[in-house]
Amino acid sequence: MESTNGTSGSTESQGTSRRLRKALKRDAKEIVLNVFNYLNRTMSQGDALARCESMTGVPEWTIRRVVHEKKKTGATTDPKFNLKGRKAVKLDDDSKMALRRTVHSFFFRNVIPTLKAIHAAIKENEIIPQMSVEVMRKSLHEINFRYETRNRKSVLIERPEIVAWRRKYLLEMIEYRRQSRKIYYLDETWVNAGHTVKKTWIDKNVVSNRQASIEGLSTGLRGPSKIDRNSCW
Repeated sequence: MESTNGTSGSTESQGTSRRLRKALKRDAKEIVLNVFNYLNRTMSQGDALARCESMTGVPEWTIRRVVHEKKKTGATTDPKFNLKGRKAVKLDDDSKMALRRTVHSFFFRNVIPTLKAIHAAIKENEIIPQMSVEVMRKSLHEINFRYETRNRKSVLIERPEIVAWRRKYLLEMIEYRRQSRKIYYLDETWVNAGHTVKKTWIDKNVVSNRQASIEGLSTGLRGPSKIDRNSCW
């Protein structure tokens, strides 16, 4: 019976110790210390440690550490947790250029570059370090991207394909008139009228079509690019 009880008590103590193997806060340390000091008045230190462990569920080695801390410093303190956060993500020049080109790849496809879409795209790029959406947003600002209202008027005037379309349109109109064909003017219908977002990411480093062409970049999302062919004939 004694052997059985001893085993049961030992198992219970070990189980309790496993459950409480956490850093003790100052208040908990004081309670453990008070229990130990009370027991140590009437029994040896070894017996007091064992009894204190049984009563509090705190491992003996932890009790020893609390007692030692009190004797050494005269007080008990809260545990020091590791407050180190994630490593700061720093982009080198190659990573910055890769991030810039990732955003411009959306512009080339005339797809709205949302933060979610950009973040999904950079996950597939081995050059760009993995980062959270918020860190990526800050990185975009660092390389001079801004989330701003689109200037549709300037887009229509400056886009090179608009200039080319206008030239083609005027040449066709001259030819139609030369042939004395009837020309009917209807309402304008934009092929990509669905692109009605008010704000988008804009690369402030790109200031001209020539610069964009030299650097292999774009000037942003395209505005309305064509009038429906049914608008005149």
